[in-house]
Amino acid sequence: MTQLPASLDRRTVPDTASKTQGRIVWEQFTHHRMALVGGVILIAMYAVALVAGSLAPYGKNEYRRTPVTAFLPPTQIRWIDPETGLLTRPYAYDVVADRDPVTRQRVYAEDTSKPYFINWFVRRPTQPYKILGLWQSDLRLFGVDEPARVFLWGTNNLGKDVFSRVLYGGQVSLTIGLLAVWVSLTIGLVMGSLAGYYGGRVDDLIMRLVEVFAAIPSLFLLIVLATLLKDPRNPLAQAFGASETRIMFRHLLPATASYVIVSLTLAIPGYILAETGPSFIGLGPSEVDSASWGILLRDATARGISIQFVPWLLIPGIPIFLAMLCWNLAGDGLRDAFDPRKRR
Repeated sequence: MTQLPASLDRRTVPDTASKTQGRIVWEQFTHHRMALVGGVILIAMYAVALVAGSLAPYGKNEYRRTPVTAFLPPTQIRWIDPETGLLTRPYAYDVVADRDPVTRQRVYAEDTSKPYFINWFVRRPTQPYKILGLWQSDLRLFGVDEPARVFLWGTNNLGKDVFSRVLYGGQVSLTIGLLAVWVSLTIGLVMGSLAGYYGGRVDDLIMRLVEVFAAIPSLFLLIVLATLLKDPRNPLAQAFGASETRIMFRHLLPATASYVIVSLTLAIPGYILAETGPSFIGLGPSEVDSASWGILLRDATARGISIQFVPWLLIPGIPIFLAMLCWNLAGDGLRDAFDPRKRR
């Protein structure tokens, strides 16, 4: 029996044999600080999108014709009582619209005659929403009494609250990436397994279908399968009595798990951009039916406005940039965590 040298303490020997692959990958991922920060931000963004209806003070398409609130700048939240100078509950003033005598642009002025305190956990039966598309509720995190309104990030050309629409827009723009990846993952794994296992005519047929539709980014997965599995008909596995289905889903697919996970995390930003891009140029979903970040960013190019007077309409571009950056950071971290050559 081989013994360790006396100078080598057993406590200095890394206990990697008892660690699972998942634990090793997680430890390496946590060493990638930027990827970890990106992952935390993504979790927070998806959590906010999940409860957007509760956090948004108004509905995604809610607006009123009178009084006019189009292109209203962000509401100034005040914390100091003007009479006593002491700290008080947050409040805001109502605004009145007027016209600049020189530029003829609509301008707003605060009506300081009455403060409207911000109320927490208010109910708005006229603007219900659904949680996860199942449960209906009308409870909002905050709001103010009528006729005042609180627009944290201003309004668009129709007077719709940009803050509320950004929250609702995350439900579309963030979810579309996950759904698209899930569909491509399911179809790609099944078709890739069949092509890699049977080869021959099955492989040729599947590849021809992929070339015809050219809609599923599974070519990288197929290349990886072809590289790792030179001989998909593994006689040893079949000698143990394993069925074809077991061989494909218990042996072939798990061998490519690391490549699939990294590929998915790097593909999600592309799908998000693929949705926001067409929405920005007017080829996405209707504004009445839904709200996405691309649709909201399109408001900044509305006819008859100058962005220098309404810079808050560019705010929807921030979560687009942040989501794509964080997904790429997380993807880089997973790639390094799965790569043994880059482990620390």
